[in-house]
Amino acid sequence: MSDTKKRTQNKRRRRKYRLTMRFYGILTALFVIIVGVVLSKTLFFNITDIQFENTSPYSLEEILVVTQIHEGDNLFSMNLTKRSENLEKCLPYAGEVIMKRKLPSTIKITVKAPEIDMNIATDDGKFYLISDEKKVLEKNLAKAVSGYPVIYGYEPADVNVCGTMTSESKNKKELIEEIFAAFDKNGFDNLVSVDVTNINEIMVRHNEVQSIRLGNSDDIDFKIELAKAIVDKRSNPNEPGTIN
Repeated sequence: MSDTKKRTQNKRRRRKYRLTMRFYGILTALFVIIVGVVLSKTLFFNITDIQFENTSPYSLEEILVVTQIHEGDNLFSMNLTKRSENLEKCLPYAGEVIMKRKLPSTIKITVKAPEIDMNIATDDGKFYLISDEKKVLEKNLAKAVSGYPVIYGYEPADVNVCGTMTSESKNKKELIEEIFAAFDKNGFDNLVSVDVTNINEIMVRHNEVQSIRLGNSDDIDFKIELAKAIVDKRSNPNEPGTIN
């Protein structure tokens, strides 16, 4: 056999050997990964400590019942995002919910109370209580919750508690958002009620004794800016009456 042929055969053997070793290396790595995943979901990272930060009215026990989290559960066997979302959907006064793993064996649950935004009146004289994220906190209230503005004529859709409030009228939904934004922008400290029953005769009460007649939905920001200038120029800013 010639030297050239021997060198060719040796190269083929070395190449085959390298491919074989690479194949076994890949199999070994996969085996280690699979074993690691199995052990991490069975023997290791089981919950021994639950940290709880809370501004909602719910106790840790109530939170754990809904989320189905227990000591001894594996940190990596649960979908924390889905459990957080489920908690927000089941408990009305659970606002933002954050769950984090803290290795090796701790889970931290943070539950923040929602920011109450407004009352929305229904045609039958009942009220919804709504958060700033438009989450329904209460339904069928006999009277509006004091300290928060009341919206009349909104045409609320029939939404259950924990659902997202919307209006049967897209125009009224957008109109209310525009009015609130304009009040915030122009520095009105208080907003008692907004009546959009007739969108050509919009009425706003910005405190207990003063109302603003906005008329139709045109130029809302300008009208509210003008009303604020009139209020600020009055010698008695709390003088009862209606601004046209």
